[in-house]
Amino acid sequence: MPGVDWPLERLRRYVPPPSAPDDLDAFWAETLAGQTHPFDAHAEPVDYPVDGLTVENVSFAGFGRGRVAGWLLTPRGGEELPGLVVFHGYTGNRGAVFDAAAWALQGFVVLAIDVRGQTGYSTDPDADPRGHALGWMTQGVQSPATYYYRRVYVDCVRAVRYVQSLPRVRADRVGCTGISQGGGLTLAAAALEPSTALAMAEVPYLCDFPRAVQIAGPDGLVKTIYGEIAAYCRAFPDRCAQVFQTLSYFDVVNLAPRIRCPTLVSVGLWDDICPPSTVFGAYHRLTCEPRKLDDYPFLEHSSTSTHRDEQVRWAWRHLHERA
Repeated sequence: MPGVDWPLERLRRYVPPPSAPDDLDAFWAETLAGQTHPFDAHAEPVDYPVDGLTVENVSFAGFGRGRVAGWLLTPRGGEELPGLVVFHGYTGNRGAVFDAAAWALQGFVVLAIDVRGQTGYSTDPDADPRGHALGWMTQGVQSPATYYYRRVYVDCVRAVRYVQSLPRVRADRVGCTGISQGGGLTLAAAALEPSTALAMAEVPYLCDFPRAVQIAGPDGLVKTIYGEIAAYCRAFPDRCAQVFQTLSYFDVVNLAPRIRCPTLVSVGLWDDICPPSTVFGAYHRLTCEPRKLDDYPFLEHSSTSTHRDEQVRWAWRHLHERA
């Protein structure tokens, strides 16, 4: 069938060449060891006219000096419940309470966060001051220690741990979900926080950077997001090798083998934002069980109601029914 990438048969065989740095595990172990400070959480009640649901505008300490903001939705009652952390797409924010309410009304404690420095309220006071291409993909890319997504990935891990710390949450039943950037962050959080109980990633971003940037070339199909990396390398060709060395620490392709929880992924075969080969490449590095990739013909960079129903089934099977 027509598409924006390789034929489906080739996609189903594609495994990216090795690119993980030798010190990948040591880098993340050291990074996370330095982020055990208290959450220092603040919460303000939100008047929301839905019976049986408590809504709060919360914030807690993230990486370094940053604070992570989000909606916290808790079904009323006294019983312990599973939790779900929701991550949003690139340049976006947590959305409206309405967007998270569907999960909360099914009996999940839901935290929907703003990614630091993007359109929401999460702060990024630790940002590297050096220049970068428009957006966040090359901010601090001169080193893994200063790269933007190091701080973001830690924020996501701390979001999972924050939900696990809540008094009515089953700490062993907290999962993650998100679309696009949120899908990539879902997989990254599950890889870096082994207690994550479920990962549901829709058309995930942050996968297979070398392949993605190759497709985003001047005559390529992907004109946005990954093109930020190409733009930076075009401006500084002498830094190109270091750029991809830094990105290798954050590529979901390299983090995927660390995931141990049940994992559900979707991919659109007409996706010209997160090309199908990048998603297949990350999925084929997973070793967890169960795992499932739903590929949708003619789907662009979006979700479908069919897949959302599948997510509900996975969330209930792996978080609710086992809770």
